[in-house]
Amino acid sequence: MYYREFSKNKYLIIQNQQLEGRKSETLVHWKLVTIVSS
Repeated sequence: MYYREFSKNKYLIIQNQQLEGRKSETLVHWKLVTIVSS
C-alpha cells in the first residue's frame, strides 16, 4: 500500500516537473518571438 502511494506521488512529481519545463520553454519561446518581432 505504502509503495503504491509512493510511486503514485513520484509519478505526479515527475509530471509536474515536465509541466514546469514545458511552461518555461513556452515562456522563453514567447520572449524570443517578442524580441524578433519588435
